Amino acid sequence: MNFVFVESSRRVWGSEQHFVDLAIGCRAAGHRVEAVVRAGSDVETLLRRGGIVVHATPFRGGADPRAMRVVWKTVRTIKADWIVTDHLKHYWPLYLIARASGTRLAVFRHMAYIRRWFTRVVFPRVVDRFFVVSQFARDRLVADGACGSRVLTLYNPIDLNRFVPDPDARRRTRTELDLPPNAPRVGFLGRPAVATGVPRLRLALPPWRPPPTRR
Repeated sequence: MNFVFVESSRRVWGSEQHFVDLAIGCRAAGHRVEAVVRAGSDVETLLRRGGIVVHATPFRGGADPRAMRVVWKTVRTIKADWIVTDHLKHYWPLYLIARASGTRLAVFRHMAYIRRWFTRVVFPRVVDRFFVVSQFARDRLVADGACGSRVLTLYNPIDLNRFVPDPDARRRTRTELDLPPNAPRVGFLGRPAVATGVPRLRLALPPWRPPPTRR
């Protein structure tokens, strides 16, 4: 299948990383993937590094006419089967392009809450795929009025070639942190922000105490 991914962010946070990994994963699965992204952004850099064909363009707002023209041209040129985006501000402009071109639209939301009722309740009923990042996010949206049959879960992808057990790294890290070999260690990948639940995770973990020595 042919995909056109659209993203206007300058930086790469959680949503943008999910977007990049999904695009690269689709390409690795044998699909044709091209992306329309903000020129000079970190997203552009990562996509190019991942072998994605990138159409870099200025973005000023979610419906920037210059960017939308590039999207339209790319969709028509490669005869795209799907348009994919992760940002709320692109939903409706891309919905119009998808319907005008006969292309299916998949959107995903990396947050557990969508403020606008129309986007939260109506939009999932008209889009082809509406993904959220976790079961918690799905349950939250459904409780707030979203259509449960239309909201699907698309978890953050994990690069198993990059994140693999490494005994040497484990020993080296424990030595650098002065941790005993049997001390439990919990890691977190992401922004250490309240919204990501890091403070709650820290409070949920009891302080570690070494086991009593036998006499």
